[in-house]
Amino acid sequence: MLKLIIVFYLLFFLSYCESFEKKASLSPACEKKFSYNPVSGNMEYSVMNRACIKKFFMETELNTRVDCVITEASNGASLLVNDYRCILDSPSKLLASMEKKKVEEKPKTVVSNSSEDPVSEEIIRINKNPLLSPEVKSVFIRIAKEQNKCRNSYKGMKCIPAGEFIRGSNSKFSNEHPAEKVYISEFYMDTYEVTNEDFRKCLDAGKCSDCLKTKKCKKVGPNYGWRYRAPKQPILGISWYSAKEYCEFMGKRLPTEAEWEKAARGPESFLYPWGNTKATCMHAIIEDELGRKGCVEKKVYPPKDMPTREIGTRPPGIYGLYDMAGNSWEWVNDFYTSSYAKCGEACKGKDPRGPCAGKEPCKGHQRKIVKGGSWWWDYSHARGARRRSHDPKNYPEYHHFGFRCAKD
Repeated sequence: MLKLIIVFYLLFFLSYCESFEKKASLSPACEKKFSYNPVSGNMEYSVMNRACIKKFFMETELNTRVDCVITEASNGASLLVNDYRCILDSPSKLLASMEKKKVEEKPKTVVSNSSEDPVSEEIIRINKNPLLSPEVKSVFIRIAKEQNKCRNSYKGMKCIPAGEFIRGSNSKFSNEHPAEKVYISEFYMDTYEVTNEDFRKCLDAGKCSDCLKTKKCKKVGPNYGWRYRAPKQPILGISWYSAKEYCEFMGKRLPTEAEWEKAARGPESFLYPWGNTKATCMHAIIEDELGRKGCVEKKVYPPKDMPTREIGTRPPGIYGLYDMAGNSWEWVNDFYTSSYAKCGEACKGKDPRGPCAGKEPCKGHQRKIVKGGSWWWDYSHARGARRRSHDPKNYPEYHHFGFRCAKD
């Protein structure tokens, strides 16, 4: 009799627990909190319990433009997501499994119908971005509305509306002095950095390597091996000449320094593409405070084994451009001067283009400029005003620089 009583109470208890779990799965206590784990380098949603995890898997919609991989943390209390876009966007239903299955990539639907206009979609995306302050969100939304009024629309590019901004700074490196208001006419900038996959198309067409024939460069591409050669990683190890040739091959051009800086900082002249908050691995692919280049999970030796990431793995900045801070330094068209003051009239006023408008030969000027910082450097190099000079031939001093293109 005693055994029957024990069995009865045990079954009652299990039934109660199951009922409680079902209630928990529907409870507001399942609210998820977005965060970045600096140890693992993953974006995470923290949840209450396994019932909440199950509910999350069944109901969450993820962006299938990327391979979204979701795994349950060992503590059973959080979900690890490999790409922030898998959290912020939700165009299609994910039927995920606990076996780390990847979602098949589906083409993004282009909406031409006025009932779901691109501006509304962009505003929704901006409001979902957890890295932007309310003040910065209001600026982003205003700009999204201005972009909708631009004259043209080019595939894979974003419009940078005409207007003034304050270029340079007075508080950092002397080559950024002085901070000065300039006017930039409407232009268009590549949404992403040029990738290995993009650049290969130019090489396959017999272009983008003329500098080897003219001896204006000695190499086209990265030195660090397979870790840097994935199709969607930014192309590195490119001379200014090859960057220029690629942009022309695509019917575009290299941006001027002032254009690039406005595209990175916006009309409010933010320090970074997302505002004035110091750059971290949540914002950009840089070297973190633990010396992990490229925001890798674990610091390794040699440092070159800590590579760049695929383009667009961090939220877009102002104007909807990705990786304007970090991942790869980017060539611009201008010749370098030790300060804007030394540059003089060529760096002032409307649409400044620097000495000789960037054209060769330019007496007294040999070096060009790269902007934006990279996976190799810390937050201080990711500022929009940061300037670095380099030989356009990219030798004898060779560096892993990339680029993106612009268009009028």
